Amino acid sequence: MPSSFPFYKVNGDGAIFKDQKEAGVEVVIRDHVGNFIAGLSKKFQCPLGAIEVEAKAFESCLEFAKNMDIQDFVLEGDSLNIVHALCGNSHATSMITTLIYWVQVASYEFQNVLFSHVRRNGNMPAHQCTWPNGLHAGDVISLVETEITLKTSYSDTMTNFVKSNFSLT
Repeated sequence: MPSSFPFYKVNGDGAIFKDQKEAGVEVVIRDHVGNFIAGLSKKFQCPLGAIEVEAKAFESCLEFAKNMDIQDFVLEGDSLNIVHALCGNSHATSMITTLIYWVQVASYEFQNVLFSHVRRNGNMPAHQCTWPNGLHAGDVISLVETEITLKTSYSDTMTNFVKSNFSLT
């Protein structure tokens, strides 16, 4: 569901790659109408647990929104425990307490940030970026009118993903 004007929707999700002993996060930014604005995929060369990688997804959402100069947004994720901790409704587990605190403090650098929980099936924009079929680690894409601007490396897979999932008209 699109956010209301002038808010953007920043959606993040984490993934664990057990065989590679790595983790990654995906971030998708949409405008108030639901149009794709930018996406980010980031890989961590260390094994993280599920709760840690979801917390890193929230951190990455804030960092990416800052880099994209977005000030008013709803930050969405599918970890109810993390959203509750960020909103002050519950305590974070000890292994992510520092990261939750950092996200809370960093959110004050923006004009308006609202934390929101979405069910896993409502988190599809970020899930669709999961490797190997979507974005690849280090890819940052931004749609400006009808152009795709890649701020880092990209592959044919990502280009096909964007063409098949987003209208460029």
